[in-house]
Amino acid sequence: MFEKDSESMSLLVLVLGLSGIATAVLVWYVRWRRERRAEEARLWQQHREWQSTRQQHEQP
Repeated sequence: MFEKDSESMSLLVLVLGLSGIATAVLVWYVRWRRERRAEEARLWQQHREWQSTRQQHEQP
């Protein structure tokens, strides 16, 4: 009885640990994606600004 109980206990600890790791990875990934998206948006904004200034310079 005690053996089975400790076995389920260790299984519970394992499951909780794995779910904690999975949650941490998910949170990190979401944060990383948000930063990447912000960086890409900023680069596209710079690119559009550069194109518009270049077109203004080309126009007489």
